[in-house]
Formats: sequence, structure tokens, C-alpha cells
Amino acid sequence: MKNWSRGAKVLALTSIGVMLVSLDISIVNVAFGSFVAEWPESRRTLTWIFSAYNIAYAAGLLTAGRLADAFGRKRAFLSGLMIFMLGSILCAVSPTAIFMVIARVIQAVGGAILTPASLALVLPEFAVEKRSAAIGIWGAVGGISAASGPMVGGFLVDTFGWHSVFLVNIPFCLLAFVIGLKLLRESRDETAPRTVDYFGALLVVLGVGLLTLMIVQSDEWGWVSNRSLIIFAISFLLLGAFISALQSSCTPGARLAFI
Repeated sequence: MKNWSRGAKVLALTSIGVMLVSLDISIVNVAFGSFVAEWPESRRTLTWIFSAYNIAYAAGLLTAGRLADAFGRKRAFLSGLMIFMLGSILCAVSPTAIFMVIARVIQAVGGAILTPASLALVLPEFAVEKRSAAIGIWGAVGGISAASGPMVGGFLVDTFGWHSVFLVNIPFCLLAFVIGLKLLRESRDETAPRTVDYFGALLVVLGVGLLTLMIVQSDEWGWVSNRSLIIFAISFLLLGAFISALQSSCTPGARLAFI
């Protein structure tokens, strides 16, 4: 790595975070049988181990990028890593199914924080003509990680038990955090407002969260069931209120800059 350019080093480092977040979308799938064996009375709750992660991740992405621009991308990336690691530790030591669901939400929040920050850290390190290649590598790491999750998870569960699908994240998080402290440069969007629109953030997180909930539960509920239609309507109203609030902002530059 001594001969690597600075851009290649930053890309490799941030790709570790993207790899972990993408891997955890699918790595736990093969551990479901072990979860059921651990908590046989909570089979229905255990299905939320997958759904809660996807819902929280999708909802968090919309606001995380804006916050990283305002308060610092390096800070966001490293903070996201630590939150993701905390969630992984809590998942591994979960005493109950509902505890693991909550821990998965914490994991997802950390992943949502670090993902947009990681790409924002990579792009300035490359010349304009090389950025498309860097983005391609960054995206490929995520795709390959998500696709390889079941295979990696199967090996870990069979060899070390279900706890290992979460504990495997810890050394990678620590390694990326220590190197990131020295390697990464802090950057932010100087035009981004430093204030946080908590009401707008709440609207968009709830709106996207409910919409994602409807999608991930569609097989069980049905696309046109009363429950799905009601959740879709509420999501539509929340997102509509969010967009309306942005368009009526007193500062034109703030419109849609929130995300």
C-alpha cells in the first residue's frame, strides 16, 4: 500500500464501511434458523431483524448526507462506523429477539450515516476524469458484498455460531476508524446551513420509513390490503408535507438542499 496514491487509500478505507453495511443487509439471512432455535417463541418478531434494518437504513440516508455536508464528512464517517460497531456488538449479545431488532436499527442508523459521507470523502481525492471509475469501484464493493452475504454468513454460522455474523464487523470497524483518524481530511459544504430542521427530518424519516415498511411487508400484507393502502397514504401525506415545507422555505438555497 506504500505505492498507492492517496485517492486509492481513501477509496479502500471508505469501501470497508460500505462493505460492512452492504454485507449486513444479507449476511443474517442464513442465521434465521439459529435465531428461531434461540428464541422459538418469538418467530414473528424475528422477521423484523431484516425489515427493521432496511427501513431504518432507507429512512436515515435522506438526512445523513445533508448532515455530513453541514457538520463534516470525516466526522460523519467515523461516527457512523462507531454507531454501526455498537449496533453489531449489541446484536451479538442480544438476550431477546426484540433487543436484537432494536440493535439492528442502531446498526442501520450507523450505516446510513457513513454511506453518503464515504462517497463524499472519496470524490475530492480523484481528478474529475477519474471520478466515474472511483464511483464504479465504490458501488461494486457494495453490490458484491450484499451478494456474498449469504455465503459468508453460512460459513460463519456453521463454523462459529450466529453471534459471529455480527462480531465479524468489529475488527473491520476498529481498523477503519484508526486509519481514518490519520488518513481522512475533514471537509464540509460551507454553504450548507449549520442548523438542523428537526421537524423536516422527522417528516422525511417517517415518510420514507413507512413507505419502506409497506414495501418490505407487501408479501405478507398484500399490495392493496387496507393496511398497505393506509400506510401508503400516510407516507404520501408526510412526504408531501416535507416537500411543501421545503418549497415554502424563506431561503431559496435551502430548498431541497436538506437532502
